[in-house]
Amino acid sequence: MKSKTKQIIMIGVVLFQSLFAYPLITMAEENESKSVNTETTLEPKVALEEKTPQKPTLTNNLKQEKTVLQAGETYETVFPDAALATVIAKAATGSEDITQEVSQTDLNKITSLTATSKGIVDLTGIDLLSKLTSLSISGNQITDISALNGLVNLSNLNVSNNKITSFNLNANSNLPMLSAVDIRSNNLKNINVQDQPKLRTIECDTGSSSELTEVTLKNLPTLIVAGNGSSAYQNDIVFS
Repeated sequence: MKSKTKQIIMIGVVLFQSLFAYPLITMAEENESKSVNTETTLEPKVALEEKTPQKPTLTNNLKQEKTVLQAGETYETVFPDAALATVIAKAATGSEDITQEVSQTDLNKITSLTATSKGIVDLTGIDLLSKLTSLSISGNQITDISALNGLVNLSNLNVSNNKITSFNLNANSNLPMLSAVDIRSNNLKNINVQDQPKLRTIECDTGSSSELTEVTLKNLPTLIVAGNGSSAYQNDIVFS
């Protein structure tokens, strides 16, 4: 009788242990499975971060747009607009031959350039005129003046009577010496000029006939006149 009782107790103990051991094994397997799944889901996320390209900065864009003069280039290759190439070749060498080789030494001779009503459309390459202090290109077909960015010595700019609809200048334009701008007769719709430490005058169309809808003038410590210069409209644009 005692022997049978011991056997029954032993069987009960074994069954009891097996019942508790099974859930523990199951839980361990589940935890191990979760651990594997967690590692699996993390891997694609890391890979995605590595493949995400960095957004280009404004500084990089400006460097890419900067004209680089290569050895052996001619005026017609550096300045795609034939009319502009002719004017610059004449100013630099005294000859209008745009097939002649261009050098930075010759371009550095140009400190003032006037190209009125020459049919110029494209200003590409003009940023190579690093010594330029005065530029008058009125009466042409120009729509974009971003090629002027980086002319650090430019102080006087006349782009009147062109086809410019938006005029924007800021610190990234890198025109620290600019003091006078004439942008009249361009059918401008907006003007945004900021952070120009030496700018004193902006001549532009104002009054009832103007198409201007937006004007922003900020951080212009030396600005004294913004308008078309006539007494009738001199106060049309308010600035501080």
